[in-house]
Amino acid sequence: MQSIEMEGTTVAEAVETALKQLGLRRDQAEVVILQQPSQGFMGLGKKPARVRVGEKRWSHGAEEAAELAEVATASREIKPAPRNSRVARTAVQEKPATAQPKPAATFDTAKACATAEEVAREVLDLMGFKDATIKNAWEETQERIVVSIDHPEVGRLIGKEGRTLEALQFLLSIVLKKRLGFDAALSVDAGDYWKKRETELLAEVDSAVEEVKRTGRAHRFQPMDPIVRRLIHKHVATYPEVVSSSEGEGQWRKVVIKPKR
Repeated sequence: MQSIEMEGTTVAEAVETALKQLGLRRDQAEVVILQQPSQGFMGLGKKPARVRVGEKRWSHGAEEAAELAEVATASREIKPAPRNSRVARTAVQEKPATAQPKPAATFDTAKACATAEEVAREVLDLMGFKDATIKNAWEETQERIVVSIDHPEVGRLIGKEGRTLEALQFLLSIVLKKRLGFDAALSVDAGDYWKKRETELLAEVDSAVEEVKRTGRAHRFQPMDPIVRRLIHKHVATYPEVVSSSEGEGQWRKVVIKPKR
């Protein structure tokens, strides 16, 4: 009987699903764990459990050796999660094809940036950061507003692993949407915390693009949050030789970079 590969939130879930599809009991099946699950950080580097399940073979020989070689090959093809690629989460999600575009006639980027800075000032004053320095800018490549904050106690704004900054960005995005009347991508940074991590991620994307150009084979990233996928799609669009797309469903959705045909 042919073995199959299956993904799941846990190893047990993946195995159970595979057994149902094969019509086998657990004692009738051989299970090879190809990948342990990992939650990653803010969705970046999140990995599902991945297993190979097949009918148990009771003899040893060439067929078993071939099966083990195939499993080893499949394991090598699993791409590792990006290292140290922690990117800020925004309230803006990756937009599906049916999403309505922002009205160009009403989207004044200068006004939107000024409004974002105004909102940031109000919230930071309420948080006790009245002496914070705030700057705004429109980032053309990512089509988003960037609010940069500086303060003598910038560590308090960032929080452990950037979680306070993440929460601040989420809050500002909600208020900004209410003020503007539409969604606008927003990145809130403090002490260049997110900028450094985005730089690391995009460096990995650059390496992946070069690999695709060199080998002609697609490169698949690990599942990640919509905002991180959006960041990658925007960056890949600057390369004329390759294209990017998303595949998979829900929390397992991932970015794939392919040669342009």
